[in-house]
Amino acid sequence: KNLRQSADRKHVKATAVKILVDGVATSYSAAMLEPYADREDEGITGTPLIPRADLIDLVTRLDALGFQIHFHSIGDAATHYSLDALEVARTQNGLRDSRHHLSHIMVWDPTDFDRMADLEAIANFQALWASKGTHYDEITYVRMGEERSNYLYPINSLHKLGVKLAFGSDWYVTSANPLLAIEVAVTRLEPDGNTTEPLLPGEAIDLATAIRAATLGSAYGNFLNEDTGSIEVGKLADLIMIDRNLFDIPASEISEARVMLTLFGGEAVFGSLDDVDD
Repeated sequence: KNLRQSADRKHVKATAVKILVDGVATSYSAAMLEPYADREDEGITGTPLIPRADLIDLVTRLDALGFQIHFHSIGDAATHYSLDALEVARTQNGLRDSRHHLSHIMVWDPTDFDRMADLEAIANFQALWASKGTHYDEITYVRMGEERSNYLYPINSLHKLGVKLAFGSDWYVTSANPLLAIEVAVTRLEPDGNTTEPLLPGEAIDLATAIRAATLGSAYGNFLNEDTGSIEVGKLADLIMIDRNLFDIPASEISEARVMLTLFGGEAVFGSLDDVDD
């Protein structure tokens, strides 16, 4: 609480706490409700980094102090336990504008879709990961198996339930370029053109929804939507100008767009206003 007060700066605020609920599927450390498909005989499910009871206690106490919780959650068990913690926190502390969000959320138990919506938690996806390719073929599908692979990065399913979306990059693990993630969110294909079969095409979203998730959705997730995230009178001039209209090109070309100008608070931090045609 003292850190939150002492770290209150113009562009940096200590208002959220990140909790690593589990690890990653690559090392079998993502917490799963059922054993990994390729380690089923050994009963390997991955162990949460924080026991469920301790997670519930920690989240409830942090929520009571007014903190926003940022959950690192990859496996379906990690997401399930995170939602359990949010349910208890809401019951004990009451409803408030908390904007807690779950990040990464790779694989889901579909029974948790409605819980996510009911708890008004934000789904913070790294949409760039939502495609097939070498990692999917050699790691994800092998670890998850056929049934669970039907619930990978269910962006559209959550969107249709009214869950607020935010897109992050997880840089420097993967590229910070939002155009790559937007393309994958729309096509469910790798942006390099190396894949021709989309990952769960029913989970694709339209371009406008993807752009909103990467801009206003992320601003909302950081309590900044009144100041930035969209081009509106009275908001900060935080924006980019690119060399083409994304709505006029094939979705497979979105990632080919190039940034010509970046404004931060109205100041050009990349490119120059003098070089931009009217």
